[in-house]
Amino acid sequence: MCTHRGMKLCRADAGNKSLFTCPYHGFNFKNNGDCVGVPLQKDIYGEEFDKSGLGLHHVRIETYKGLMFGTWNDEAEPLEDFLGDFKWYLDILAGRAEMEVLGPPQRFIIHSNWKIGADNFVGDSYHTMVTHGSIVKLGMVPSATYSKKGYQIHTDKGHGLNLGTPNPDFAFPEELKEEYKSNLTAEQYDVLSNLKNMIGNIFPNLSFLISHTKVKGQLISNTSVRLWRPVGVDKMEVITWFLVEKNASADWKRRSRESFVLTFSPSGIFEQDDTEVFTDITAAASGTMPLVKQLTFNYTMGLHRKPVEDFIGPGVVFDDKFTEANQRNFYRYWLDLMTS
Repeated sequence: MCTHRGMKLCRADAGNKSLFTCPYHGFNFKNNGDCVGVPLQKDIYGEEFDKSGLGLHHVRIETYKGLMFGTWNDEAEPLEDFLGDFKWYLDILAGRAEMEVLGPPQRFIIHSNWKIGADNFVGDSYHTMVTHGSIVKLGMVPSATYSKKGYQIHTDKGHGLNLGTPNPDFAFPEELKEEYKSNLTAEQYDVLSNLKNMIGNIFPNLSFLISHTKVKGQLISNTSVRLWRPVGVDKMEVITWFLVEKNASADWKRRSRESFVLTFSPSGIFEQDDTEVFTDITAAASGTMPLVKQLTFNYTMGLHRKPVEDFIGPGVVFDDKFTEANQRNFYRYWLDLMTS
């Protein structure tokens, strides 16, 4: 944004440019952020006008496994500290092999509060047998309760995921097994080799998914990362990137993308199911009744259960996915930040 009156300087999602000119008053900035030109500068600002203090604001960027994170807070803790033990699972998501993003991100608007999407991805496998019940009839999964088997895991800072296991079939390119083994620990590879699905959320609003389904009788997995970008209290933009192993065959990449489009793209079966729910929850909560009645929702699922101690990965781990421990962890950290 221009440091003169805050006008948006760049309106393109991709490309290169050496100079940015503000379309409001014409201030010029180099691509390193330096202010290098002001229209009629000497006449209207005088000979001694100092442009050095008008440089663009720098975002602080750190990366992990090719994922780029930015913050405007120069005092924020290092990214690796913020991710903590959750990095163990991000290795499986984005570090299992050399990954690439195919195509531009898909972007669409949902009339929903962003926290509903994060709540869903951080730990809600319970809705699958009802909201996504049609996939059983289509033969894409074996039963309505298939989503219960596996583990629910959360770590500090509100991060959480669900691991669907076991999988009798290897859901990734067979020819890349050695690459996976070279990038992962033996324990991480053991999780990958038995993985049915992995769905989670990096606090606050960056979600990810490894899913597999049978498409035209063939098993195929797909990997995606998505941002629930708040536009307003009742609206968010969803930005979804499709990831695939760079060294996979062209046929695998094509079929994996088809699987993604069929399931978790804007036109996908799962995505449309979820979007309908997210929208209606937000609409219902926007009426007067929730305010008058001061509604309290029920987040007590699994409170009676204790974590398991023998799982090979880090975090607080429960031995099936039907619990709301992750949501409680997510909202507890969110509330701490909002009230600190």
